Amino acid sequence: MKRLIALLLALSCFLLCGCGADPNETLRQADNCFRAQVPDEEGALALYGQVKNARRNKLEEDTAAILDGLQVLSAAQAGDAQAQGLVGWGYLWGESLAEGYWLPQNIPLGLQYLQQAADGGDPLAAQRLGDVYAWGDVDKSLVDKDKAIAVFRQAAENGSSTALVRLGWFYYDGDGVELDREKAYALFCRAAELGDPEGLCAKGQLLSWGEGVAWDGDAAFDCFQASAEGGDPEGMNLLAQCYYFGTYVTRNRYKALDWFTRAAEGGNASAMFSLAAMYLNGDSVSRDVDQGLDWLRRAAELGDAEACYTLGTYYEWGDYVGIGYPQALTYYQKAADLGSADALYELAWMMHNGKGTTANHARAAELLEQAADLGNFYAMADLGNFYMWGDGVEKNDALAKEWLLRAADAGFGDALYTYGWNYRDEIDPQRLKAWEQKAAAEGNGSLYYGLGLLYAWGRGVEPDKDEAYAMFSRGAELGHAEATDWLGTMYYWPDYNSMGVDYSKALELFRKAADLGSGSAMVHIGLCYLNGQGVPKDRLKGREWYLKAAEAGYTGCYYSLGDLYYETGDYADAAHWYQMGLDAFDSPGDCAYMLGKLYQSGKGVDQDSKKADGYFALAEEYGRVWT
Repeated sequence: MKRLIALLLALSCFLLCGCGADPNETLRQADNCFRAQVPDEEGALALYGQVKNARRNKLEEDTAAILDGLQVLSAAQAGDAQAQGLVGWGYLWGESLAEGYWLPQNIPLGLQYLQQAADGGDPLAAQRLGDVYAWGDVDKSLVDKDKAIAVFRQAAENGSSTALVRLGWFYYDGDGVELDREKAYALFCRAAELGDPEGLCAKGQLLSWGEGVAWDGDAAFDCFQASAEGGDPEGMNLLAQCYYFGTYVTRNRYKALDWFTRAAEGGNASAMFSLAAMYLNGDSVSRDVDQGLDWLRRAAELGDAEACYTLGTYYEWGDYVGIGYPQALTYYQKAADLGSADALYELAWMMHNGKGTTANHARAAELLEQAADLGNFYAMADLGNFYMWGDGVEKNDALAKEWLLRAADAGFGDALYTYGWNYRDEIDPQRLKAWEQKAAAEGNGSLYYGLGLLYAWGRGVEPDKDEAYAMFSRGAELGHAEATDWLGTMYYWPDYNSMGVDYSKALELFRKAADLGSGSAMVHIGLCYLNGQGVPKDRLKGREWYLKAAEAGYTGCYYSLGDLYYETGDYADAAHWYQMGLDAFDSPGDCAYMLGKLYQSGKGVDQDSKKADGYFALAEEYGRVWT
């Protein structure tokens, strides 16, 4: 029946053309055959046969494009593999078959033509068909790794260097084939020998990682350079990184800027992110916030998770852009969808605190667990706190301990502070040994700090002052601020050391820790001034250090600041810091009691007996005994 219709159409066209019919109209009829719900290629070609020799100057712009498209289709029907590949790609994506002529999307027909082209020896068609089965960009249901590998092998045999690279990554990842890094390297080398820039880049990566081949930094750099000069954006990006960090080559930020720019202009999202950072920070280029943000947004649009996450932080905190919680949520969600554990963590806290959305602690806990499952140790530690306090989840000490210890397993020794402060359960000695080995192997000051706390407090282990000192010392050597502060504490408090008090040494370490950003160390320096330990006694200077701690975000000094202002008669400032302490849960009973006294007496605040009674009642709830 279809052939009969095609013949009738051809006869109709012949009669019309014979009578001087307009070839433009005939070509439009042929185009309609393409755009039917079920494409009628035979009918279209029958019509094309009547006008294929039409004079170009008698055709309109749109019909000239139709004629060119039909010419490619005719060649495909005649068995031309390259034309079949073009027709297949056009149907697959609804893309251009010839300049100005677009095929309607028809995925089954597209796959059929690509397979014919691959079987006919067209390597590009085979590579494209392999990409469809490998990643399913056009339709996820089409993903079939076995088919992808088979088609890539076929393409490689037909001379496709790109297919060699694709196969190489399958062997590198052990995806659909047995993991074989040496085979991956061999495939990358074959592609590189054919001059393929992607193959050169992949070869360089394995050389720089020492996987599948002995590490060779110089050879890796040469590969990146050849890849970049061959036009591969990822090769340009990796070459730029070599220049930026001085890896395998003398550090040169200006060359890095040049290659990052070229890579970004070639569509490399990672390079766009790096370029954005250079413009935002004025790094080897004039600072240009607008251009930096533009590159960052372009990277995000291309699906760079780090760019999406970074934009989320900017909108949450107002860096470079105004605070915009809806935009922050959008970018964090996009980054989370791309697999960013950090974005899930930030989403959790925005949900917990009701930033740009209704506060939902249960949902926050769910998001934290997702982030923790992806390896975010901050999320693990926070989940431990959630289960400890019953925040968004049912209170469960067993799960609290499990998550806190998992955070330490992941390298976050600070979680052991919470564990040690709240629990006394014995910790498996093998786990302690594993933490110490991990700390040594990674240079992880946080783990040394956490271990030091356990030995200092005797939580989970027998108390051991010497072992605590050793752990804090190693953490301090690695520049961990809190380990350094605690090392100073051991010299300050006799209960924590076996070598005697040494205020001068303690103060030296406190200053070092403060320089590293420790708010606790700033308070300890203030304490030395308040008591005249290691320095002349100076209450005002001591208070200044407490203020520095508060400015650094350390909330454990708010109540003490209230007392320091109270003792000098600065009652308004005292009220401010007592309220800050109450809000931050820093000695809340004491803060509430002192606020009650201030409102009762009218010192620093308007006298208000009702407010005073309210604060006294709150102080009682927190267990503060009136004096």
